[in-house]
Amino acid sequence: MPNQSSHAGHIPYRTCIICKNKIDKKLLLGLFIMNREIVFDVNGLVSTRKKYVCHKAECLTILNKWLDKHLKKSGKHKRTGTV
Repeated sequence: MPNQSSHAGHIPYRTCIICKNKIDKKLLLGLFIMNREIVFDVNGLVSTRKKYVCHKAECLTILNKWLDKHLKKSGKHKRTGTV
């Protein structure tokens, strides 16, 4: 019988900010804001709070619009490039 408090076999799920589907964290692209810049954590090595987006073409297309809307609302950064 496995230890009840063990996290062995646990798969972390995160929600895509665009399509709202819950997906295995390893299959999502994490992003966060650092020094007023948008940073994509491709390898998942940065330990900070992130937003996640899946690799579907529709989600990546809508991501530009989502970033513009949320960065404007937060007043943190005016984005100049595209994703």
